[in-house]
Amino acid sequence: LYKIPLFILAILLASCSEENNVDSTHITVLNIEEGIKNMSDIQLSKYASSVEYIPLETSNESFLGEISDFVATDSNFYLCSTNGNSVMEFSNDGKFVKAIGTKGRGPGEHMGIDRIFPTQNEGIGIMTFNKSILYDKSGNYVMELPGFGNTGLNRAERLLPYKNDKYI
Repeated sequence: LYKIPLFILAILLASCSEENNVDSTHITVLNIEEGIKNMSDIQLSKYASSVEYIPLETSNESFLGEISDFVATDSNFYLCSTNGNSVMEFSNDGKFVKAIGTKGRGPGEHMGIDRIFPTQNEGIGIMTFNKSILYDKSGNYVMELPGFGNTGLNRAERLLPYKNDKYI
């Protein structure tokens, strides 16, 4: 039994005594000062005439973490967060309206939200890893689009409403 700790100690000493040779020819050096000198200002007025800050109502029901996706319609904002179980709907003035979708394995339920998208009936869709779930503007479950999720290499970045219950 006393040979095992001596053997481990010998290995540790041998590994500590070797020099760590780093090949410095393969190290990339970023010259931050030179990059800052070449920066130019971007005028927001070139792209927008005004900026409006809309604080979102915060409550236990509307708690959001890191925002993973965002959709704006004419009347509402839809946000989902990486730690959320639902899509949160807010009015254009930032008032919390409702949570849409629930976590689960049943019809109309999801195991995680990857993306959200507007639907043809002014509702919202939730894209999961293997399906997309459609909700109407009241937040009621409408239907699932099986296979229209992010499966394997067939990853879709977004679904957009086309016509007659078809999506691009």
